[in-house]
Amino acid sequence: MQAILDDVRVAAPARRMSVGEWFLVALCAVVMVVDGFDAQAIAFAAPLMMKSWGASSTSFGYVFSAGILGLMFGAMALAWVGDRLGHKPVLILSLFGVVVGTLSSSACSSVTSLIVMRFVTGLTLGGVMPLVIALVSSQGPEHMRSRLITISVCGYPLGGALGGFVAGPVVSHWGWQAIFYVGSTVAVVLLPLVIWKVPSTVGGNAISHEGSVGEHAHKRQPLKNLFSRGYAVATLFLWITCFCNLVANYFLISWLPTVIHQAGMSLSVAAISTGMFSIGGVTGAIVLSWIMDHVEARRVIWMSFLAAAAFISLYYFASSAAAYVTVSALSGVFIIGCQISFNAYVSRFYPLDSKATGVGWALGIGRLGGVVGPLVGPWLLGIHGMTISALLLTTAILPLTSALAMFLVRTPVREHEH
Repeated sequence: MQAILDDVRVAAPARRMSVGEWFLVALCAVVMVVDGFDAQAIAFAAPLMMKSWGASSTSFGYVFSAGILGLMFGAMALAWVGDRLGHKPVLILSLFGVVVGTLSSSACSSVTSLIVMRFVTGLTLGGVMPLVIALVSSQGPEHMRSRLITISVCGYPLGGALGGFVAGPVVSHWGWQAIFYVGSTVAVVLLPLVIWKVPSTVGGNAISHEGSVGEHAHKRQPLKNLFSRGYAVATLFLWITCFCNLVANYFLISWLPTVIHQAGMSLSVAAISTGMFSIGGVTGAIVLSWIMDHVEARRVIWMSFLAAAAFISLYYFASSAAAYVTVSALSGVFIIGCQISFNAYVSRFYPLDSKATGVGWALGIGRLGGVVGPLVGPWLLGIHGMTISALLLTTAILPLTSALAMFLVRTPVREHEH
């Protein structure tokens, strides 16, 4: 404990956030709400679409997978382009693509066309988060930046949660197409605000004069920077950290209601437990980001992954509704909360000209966990005949691996280049 206290930064009096900076952070948070809402829109529309088209749940599995693959490639590609050409224009392009892709999804009439449109929409949705993180990471005083990034990124899970409340009445009154209309309409409203208020930046720096983008773009090599200047080993460990945690994240989100119900709990207890997992995640992200602004961030993250492994292990001993709800909430604090905090850490780990690329590629590799995670449960239960309790206990290996990888990360240059 003393070692942790020794890391607390005793900072000199820092400047206050300006009204403009607070507005920009709030705007980025709203952009992330829209991003999260549109990413989840297909899940809310899927039951009625399957019924209307007579499609099977298996065929819609390809629809969901196409969206995840789009998110993965979009995060990698658009983050790289943003670091080279500027975060603002690429963010505007991404939002415009979200509008077009979401509206096009509402016009689909077959599973095949929907698979194509969800992949295309995923490409644009995937670029939003790393670009927003890169923009916010250069705002405000140094001692608040982890919190500011977290506040903005928390908009993503809140957008998904908001969709859950909005989808029911909207879809029941106006059909499944309406959920896509809502998401695209809000994105259209946000576009002028983004154009007006988001500063023009390249590589984390404000553009000072016309032509600076074209003049220096050829000198910026954000992807190469992830593997040069001593960053190569650290980059691989960061990718391992993100991948393992997102496998655990997607596995629990996908299968927690089922495994809790199969363990003998009612469906309502299973649903409440899953909801508390997400609520715990948002709460944990805010708390962990505050700690990261006062204590060495890397240590906070790897210790939090250890805590995640410990709380997931408690599922093995859970035998009552209260126990499942409590363990789910605490697991969410450190699984989801730590992932959001990890994103903030990565944005501050790399040089200014590689921020978005660093976050985008970590998320892109990590989102492979979105493909692997939902498959882990059936494979373990079906092939090896694991019990429910043993399956959840085994899941704790994933955050343990993330903790080890994060512990091994070493910063080759100063972590704060702001």
